[in-house]
Amino acid sequence: TAALPDKLGDLARAQLAEPAPQGAAAWRAGGDAEPVVLRCGVDRPAEFVVGTPLQGVDDVQWFRVGEAGSDELPAEQQRSTWFAVDRGVYVALTMPPGSGPTAIQQLSAVIAKSLPAKPVDPAPVR
Repeated sequence: TAALPDKLGDLARAQLAEPAPQGAAAWRAGGDAEPVVLRCGVDRPAEFVVGTPLQGVDDVQWFRVGEAGSDELPAEQQRSTWFAVDRGVYVALTMPPGSGPTAIQQLSAVIAKSLPAKPVDPAPVR
């Protein structure tokens, strides 16, 4: 987590509750604002299967999982978790509704510099 920035756009690095998981970090706008949370070293998401659409951001391939039960809402109104799926470890970035692209853009640059790329390895379709 040493390579992670202290700020993501308008968000400042937030203190995690102890015991904080290794490889986790958070940023928030302040007060009671919902944080943006990064977790490094998570398991491959169950939804990440062959044929799953990916989105590239600054040389990092991301897979998006929306919040359960929120499919009727537009994407910008949903909490979502994005998984970097082309590195030696999976990285999860959970963002509250209305977060915009700044966090994923800044963190993609850090991930691209810090973690070597590898071929994506989705699970077989069930």
